[in-house]
Amino acid sequence: MPDEDNMSDFVDDDGDGAGSGAGSDSDPQSGDDGIDHDEVILGNTTDLILYLARALGNEFHPFFAEIAPSLVPYTSDKHPKSDRHMAIGAIGEVFAAC
Repeated sequence: MPDEDNMSDFVDDDGDGAGSGAGSDSDPQSGDDGIDHDEVILGNTTDLILYLARALGNEFHPFFAEIAPSLVPYTSDKHPKSDRHMAIGAIGEVFAAC
């Protein structure tokens, strides 16, 4: 079973996309590959949240209570449209699964 105290480590607390415990670059597109790594990380994180919600059902509620405050800032206009869609979609899917 996942450790509730560490679940929020998957999502950045301040919603700036830098991630918890990882070094952040001022440029979100690192290297010449043109991939927005923050978007990839957010996408993978929301996927993980969805998989856990579907697998655990109502037992996921305490974990989501810890994760949600870190996910909600991604729904603001400060973030790209794709981030907002991922965050809102993840929240909606969790509500549907729990």
